[in-house]
Amino acid sequence: MKRNFFYRLAQTLFSQPVIPSEDPPPQIINVQPLQKNRSRMVADHNDPWISVSLLAENTYCPRAGIIQFEENLEDVGEEDMFIGSGQKQTELFYELARLKQTIDQLNKTIRHSWKIFLWLVASIFISLLAANVVAIIANALNASSIGTIVMNLLGFLYLAIFIAIIISISSLTSKYFYRHELKKQYNYAISVHAYIPLFDHSQPIQLSWWNLMNAGFQLVRPIEQYRDPKWHLAGRPWRILVRGDVRIPVFRRRPNRNDKGNRLFKQHFVRMAAYCHLLEKCEHGKSPFGLVLEKGTYSCVTVPYNPSSKKAFHDSLIQARKTICNIGVLFPPPARNWQACIFCPHSRRERYTMASTCGNRFNWIPPNYRDQQSYY
Repeated sequence: MKRNFFYRLAQTLFSQPVIPSEDPPPQIINVQPLQKNRSRMVADHNDPWISVSLLAENTYCPRAGIIQFEENLEDVGEEDMFIGSGQKQTELFYELARLKQTIDQLNKTIRHSWKIFLWLVASIFISLLAANVVAIIANALNASSIGTIVMNLLGFLYLAIFIAIIISISSLTSKYFYRHELKKQYNYAISVHAYIPLFDHSQPIQLSWWNLMNAGFQLVRPIEQYRDPKWHLAGRPWRILVRGDVRIPVFRRRPNRNDKGNRLFKQHFVRMAAYCHLLEKCEHGKSPFGLVLEKGTYSCVTVPYNPSSKKAFHDSLIQARKTICNIGVLFPPPARNWQACIFCPHSRRERYTMASTCGNRFNWIPPNYRDQQSYY
């Protein structure tokens, strides 16, 4: 006990006093861990820029993605290669005001064509009257040769007027048919009720183009490519539907020639998620879903921008970078499902040489049993 007492006494006498520091106590900073998905999405400086069309093609088939990259084509938000019967269809209008304006202009053109037609018919009677007058004068002057020459000239005039009348009738017929088709579009557009899907819907919804247009959305045609410099991603939708701070990207796909209808595939979810990401990044608005419009119709399908489509988009973007970076290293295999090659535009074969874009690039013959004319 005495030893402990003297030890504590010596420690008290000879220890240095603690002087309080004037510096503030150190602050504890809570460092948030980096999100794994976010960090992997940031592109390196040497990573290539990926267009949305390249992203969708690579999701469909890596070989198609390489062809898209090497052709260096900008994304335009639609499939320009038509797979179908090749029959001509009446142009569809996607704005009600422009459709009505076109009908009004067509009515003016039809009235003007009717004036030309009536003038041509009247010119026949005038030329007949002139022929009779010339014949009477020629008989009175005994100038049969002059009368013959004039009658021959009038004969050529009759022929020209007759041909002009046939052309005028054909033009009027085609204009009436075109106006009838436009009026059908107009009547259908005003008959569709306004409808906006819930922004948080999780499954694709099939609707009409005019459901959204009649609900107050404005149609905007983007000019420049939207770009995300951190992710090296660029793309441009075909159109954008705008209402307040809501931005709905629109992608126009080619019509299906089989019974799949408006069925969506993985590349559609990836493409629309990429568009929604770019719109939210560049325009700082809300893009809750995208719209896939079938070319030549007003039939649409919504593509929700939800965690599932975001994950597919992120994974596909990472895979597209790997595919492009390894072009000279790895040789991508063909699609596992050969049905994808059959309906791929890059596997379209020439009739006689059997050459195709994919076949020439990867030195093989894609399994496409349709020739050029029957396939397109």
